[in-house]
Amino acid sequence: MSQSHFDGPKVGIDAIDDSKAAIHVSGGATGAMGLNPKLHARVLRKLDWHLLPLVSLLYFLSFLWVMI
Repeated sequence: MSQSHFDGPKVGIDAIDDSKAAIHVSGGATGAMGLNPKLHARVLRKLDWHLLPLVSLLYFLSFLWVMI
């Protein structure tokens, strides 16, 4: 039997401590992309808190640019 291209290793994120996360490759998956739901929500929340100020600033600057 031949293996499909979906039978490869899974990629996920492991929490090292509260301030760091490391990407790992593992053979099994516990959820989408190997993330448990609690860790998945935590990573998305961190991304939101880091990206939202930047996106807001860019939106404000584009508003100012139009007003000139």
